[in-house]
Amino acid sequence: MERTIQELVCLSQQDRAYSEQLWERLKPLCLKWAKKFNGEQEDIEGLYQESYLVLLKALEHYDPSSEKKFESYFKMVLYRWGRNYQNKKKMQLLGKEEVEAYCETQADPTQCIETKVLKNIQYAKLHEGLKQLRKEEYELLIALYVRQEKIKAISIQYGLSYVAIESRKRRALQKLKKFFDGF
Repeated sequence: MERTIQELVCLSQQDRAYSEQLWERLKPLCLKWAKKFNGEQEDIEGLYQESYLVLLKALEHYDPSSEKKFESYFKMVLYRWGRNYQNKKKMQLLGKEEVEAYCETQADPTQCIETKVLKNIQYAKLHEGLKQLRKEEYELLIALYVRQEKIKAISIQYGLSYVAIESRKRRALQKLKKFFDGF
């Protein structure tokens, strides 16, 4: 007799050996997701393999007593992970040209030249400060302030508590503040 997905979820939370069976049952969903987020054939296999890691994270955070079915929960986790994957792929660490282009789009043509120059200096200084952060701190600030993700979603994604993410954010912002002191 074949087990239901909910039964496999409960068993997987107790014994990881069942998670592979669950992953096999969710294979069509995982493959569809991998194709949606990247059309290149070699990346599809990598994303499909990555879906197993996403599944393990989802199992850690899923509450079987909730009314939400695991399939729905897993789809949501996959979607968020995929969106973050696409954003990371699109967004490389800003180079000087991108900073300048960004500054140009932000400058108001009615502003005086001194204000524009000061703004450009501030953006360049921000870029310099961001480069001083650790990769995790940089990615957290990008997720919060560029992609405007919620702290709760980030905490689920990284498997950390809300308080831990809030503390990391505060420390990263303090580092930037110290960098800007004296400016």
